[in-house]
Amino acid sequence: AAPPAAFWAGAAAAAKKTSTTLCFPCHGTTGKGDGPAGAALTPPPRDFSKGVFKFDANKDGKPGEDEDLKLVIKNGAGAAPHTLAAWPRA
Repeated sequence: AAPPAAFWAGAAAAAKKTSTTLCFPCHGTTGKGDGPAGAALTPPPRDFSKGVFKFDANKDGKPGEDEDLKLVIKNGAGAAPHTLAAWPRA
């Protein structure tokens, strides 16, 4: 059986709070990489509106799967300065 609608509403609210706190400052409210903190970063934050995801974090040969995105958020995007930091509790 599918979880009740109240569960999904709570999950969506939690995701919005997390993204507002952790993502929007650099990636902006529309995900285009135009957030206020992102202007000072080199390389600039990724523009998610393009739908391009280059990481194959789970090493299965298929970049851009949901699991890849989860792993990049949890573990960070790389060692270069100003790349996405790890957010293990996000």
